[in-house]
Amino acid sequence: MSESNQTIAIVDDDPVLLEILQRALATHFTMPILIFPSGEDYLQFFENKKPAIVLLDAGLPGISGLELLGKIRETYSRAELPVIFISADTDSAHIVKVLESGANDFTGKPLDMAVLAARMRVHLSVPASLVRPAAPASSGQLTDGQNYRITFLYCQVAVDRAFAASRQGSDVQGTLTRLFDIYGRIVERYKGQLWLRKDDAGFFAFQTEDAAAVAMCAMELLTTNIIHEILMDRSQVLVMNLGIDAGDTVYRVDHSILQSDALNHSAHLAKADGRGKLRISKRFYDQLPPAGQRYFVADGQAMLHRSIVE
Repeated sequence: MSESNQTIAIVDDDPVLLEILQRALATHFTMPILIFPSGEDYLQFFENKKPAIVLLDAGLPGISGLELLGKIRETYSRAELPVIFISADTDSAHIVKVLESGANDFTGKPLDMAVLAARMRVHLSVPASLVRPAAPASSGQLTDGQNYRITFLYCQVAVDRAFAASRQGSDVQGTLTRLFDIYGRIVERYKGQLWLRKDDAGFFAFQTEDAAAVAMCAMELLTTNIIHEILMDRSQVLVMNLGIDAGDTVYRVDHSILQSDALNHSAHLAKADGRGKLRISKRFYDQLPPAGQRYFVADGQAMLHRSIVE
């Protein structure tokens, strides 16, 4: 019988996701968290022992997530070693295949950390001392006139003038409304809210210290906008510009009169050149973990998401 090891094992090769998982799970569990960038690394480390639970990503270098799951099940049953499979593919046929291959549970991307932690508690069989008590739910109520630290994600969708003047672009405001509804649902998964929208722009607010999650949210918004344009068979018609800054904010129930340098700066960053880029302030950049900082480069007084540098 292999030795049991009261640890959480995460098998994933995405450094940003690993950083987020480590930080988020540390708020729910006192158990050590071990990370493995490949299935081979996991199998080598746990040759004669096993963790308490495995979080297994689908896309891995070398052997795939499903192949690693099969190897785990050659030795341990679902009851002996719970495995939660993580994948961006949430098609029902894929989920069924994963569960039938031996996974105890499945969760899609982007991850909802509170839900993931709850799923882990269901499957874990460890002493209560290794599980942090769940934090009481926040009322989410902010007091008018009080000061809070808020992270702002300013989003502008610039519309091509020729398109707006065309018959196809006659319902531009309707298109923008539908898009911001989609963006709002994405932001909610990262615990943010749309606080104000006017015409082609809006700002989302986050009360979180998890800067990496906000950055990932912005990257998902950019990707969503690009996919939308591809599906509509057009290019550079609706260009998304994003800016992020964080700072002290005097809260107002009427969001149109918020007093915040961070909000103003996030808008300035988004509108810097209008070419479909994500810019963040240097103070927000300093809040990112090293794995997240690697995706940004200096751009004057700001930091620019490097994957879209021209």
